[in-house]
Amino acid sequence: MAQNAAPLSARNSDPRVLGWMQGFPPAPDKTIRFTDPDYFSFPKFRWTVCHFRELMPTEGVDDGAGKVRALPVMLKRGLDDVAFQPMSDTGRMTWGQAFDANYTDGVIVLHHGRIVYERYAGCLNPQMLHGAMSVTKSLTDSWPKR
Repeated sequence: MAQNAAPLSARNSDPRVLGWMQGFPPAPDKTIRFTDPDYFSFPKFRWTVCHFRELMPTEGVDDGAGKVRALPVMLKRGLDDVAFQPMSDTGRMTWGQAFDANYTDGVIVLHHGRIVYERYAGCLNPQMLHGAMSVTKSLTDSWPKR
């Protein structure tokens, strides 16, 4: 990015908009490799977090719980309009605005065992895996023990 250039927005840094790894073979300037020094730098990491398994060896880990069951869905309208005061800003922001302001790829909200909200952008969709890195500790450490 050129010096003094405006930063890429969430929408403009979407991997599909930027054309990362599209076509076969992808254009040399749109190719991402694990050996690239910037493969995990913005904006490339917006593609990388959904494609780790294409870049490096990974292993699926069985949780031993048996069959997976779908969660019931009862979407609640209006969550995008919930406003709050961000810690780093003097103006108010809505949940929907925060999604893009934070370059969020996806979020799912569960309430009483039901999906009440879900939204995806960037490389993510409901069937795609996404790297969670250190946030995984929060999820697994608080998970109920059997």
